[in-house]
Amino acid sequence: MAEKKVLSKSEEKRLIESASNNQTRLIIETMLKTGMRVSEVCNFKIEWINFDDNLIRIQKNEEPIEFSPKYGSEREIPISSMLSIKLNQLIGKRRKGYVFRSQRKSYPQRYEPISIINKINLLSNKLFGESLGSHILRRTYASNLVYSGVNYKTIQKLLGHRHFTTTLVYVKDIPNRDDYDQIRKAISY
Repeated sequence: MAEKKVLSKSEEKRLIESASNNQTRLIIETMLKTGMRVSEVCNFKIEWINFDDNLIRIQKNEEPIEFSPKYGSEREIPISSMLSIKLNQLIGKRRKGYVFRSQRKSYPQRYEPISIINKINLLSNKLFGESLGSHILRRTYASNLVYSGVNYKTIQKLLGHRHFTTTLVYVKDIPNRDDYDQIRKAISY
């Protein structure tokens, strides 16, 4: 199978639905709908979420484990009201701490990046016959933004890229939606 650059909408849905539990489904959905890096998802704290404005603010954490976004890319990411509702349901009455908590007994119950990557690889192997890694979720997020007409500079800010050229690498192989329309016309007879 050729290297997969992004997931289609149906593949996104299948990946989310194939997760073994609600938290894993929500981890995958959050990554697909925010473009968060796996390290950011591991360090994602309830305090980052503004439920009133449906925003996530990627930021530094001092405790219980120090964390800084890559390149210091603190940023706000708008989220859908549906994702906001799901996150709110997951955290329940908790008002601080990690959004996604691992099952390990030791404090602080934060996921390690390899744990999330392994979950994604296990599911993608089962569904698509290959390990796709977590980065495909960021690329899929970027492609969905391109398809929706979001300008590349905004995509750069949302992904937290220091250099515009990095963003261009993410979106360079994404087919133009107009190309899809032309292809459909060419094959419909």
